[in-house]
Amino acid sequence: MSLYLVRHTPVALPKGICYGWLEVPLSEEYPRYAQQIIAELREIRLDKIYSSPSLRCVVLAEAIALTKGLTIRQDERLRELNFGAWEGLTWQEVYEQEAGRAWFADYWHAKTADGESHDDLLARVADFEAERDSSAQTLLVTHAGVIRAYRILLGKLSPSDAMAQEVNFGEIYQYE
Repeated sequence: MSLYLVRHTPVALPKGICYGWLEVPLSEEYPRYAQQIIAELREIRLDKIYSSPSLRCVVLAEAIALTKGLTIRQDERLRELNFGAWEGLTWQEVYEQEAGRAWFADYWHAKTADGESHDDLLARVADFEAERDSSAQTLLVTHAGVIRAYRILLGKLSPSDAMAQEVNFGEIYQYE
């Protein structure tokens, strides 16, 4: 069965802000994005919808679920990378810190300040995937980091290629 992943819609923050687990408002573009996503999913049968507990994902997941007659299941393992103490800072402010420079030099293995590494993120996504019912047509409403982790787990990309590829707001990715 197919697995669909969709990244949340744009948020109302200036570009260049680190916001992993930070609750941030959706941009004014949300209605347009949501309508487009719902239209793209209209003809697709879904059995289950999972969402990151971040409000920017839950709002979209609930809108989709309403059109499909489903309820969403929130799962902590679908959250974005936890950037810890860096959340709300600009990437330049992160880089100006010694720990930030160390993280940028080895972002896959190094932990963020009071947060987690990409290795940690990959492990929790792998844990979720191991428990997911692969016989169900499933949609995950989540974040760029989780989608990149799936690209690696499903053998589609190497970690460096997964990080280099853009994950667009509101885009739907399908895997068999």
